[in-house]
Amino acid sequence: MAMLSPDERRRLQRYRRADDRGQHAVGWAIVRRALGLYLGVPPGSVVLDRSCATCDAQHGPPRLVQPAGDINLSISHAGDVVGVAFLRGRRIGLDIEVERGGFDYEELIDFACAPAERAALRRSGDAAPRAFLELWTQKEAVLKALGVGLGVAPQRLVIRGPRSSPAVVGWPGEIPQASRIALRPVTLDGAVCTVAVDGALPTVTRIDASRLIAA
Repeated sequence: MAMLSPDERRRLQRYRRADDRGQHAVGWAIVRRALGLYLGVPPGSVVLDRSCATCDAQHGPPRLVQPAGDINLSISHAGDVVGVAFLRGRRIGLDIEVERGGFDYEELIDFACAPAERAALRRSGDAAPRAFLELWTQKEAVLKALGVGLGVAPQRLVIRGPRSSPAVVGWPGEIPQASRIALRPVTLDGAVCTVAVDGALPTVTRIDASRLIAA
């Protein structure tokens, strides 16, 4: 908690569930520890800004203010999993979803999927819930990397290809830059995770949380 800004501590109080408060506190702390480790500075000197592009309130995507530089970052929370991804010079998006029994993807399929994607999911039988989560993380990661989030309906973004090498094949006319986004799955036990970057895929280096706790 000592690493969080006054605004972040205020934001935590808006979450009714203790688990939600814990997730977000851990995510913000991990950002500071990971960037501090990478940049060689104390975590407390890492300053973030979340100014919304529309209203200037502090609920937008996180942006590194200090130390000054060209690092872009993304945070994702799901169940007991919190992940942070960052990259120099290019936009990045990260999304994580935890697999859970009894998940009914049909509740979200019309909102999330283009018609061809819906048809493919419904043909996949028992594999459909996992396939839906894979597709959802791909779309959310792309929309985060583009900086638009769910302000763009995800069914307007079309992704095709195997889980190992998915690709964006269709996008709304107002975000033609989606054609440049590359996707990479990241293996996590019990969860589905995708990283999206603007341009060629970099090498993905994973830092285990235990290193951050010791930092």
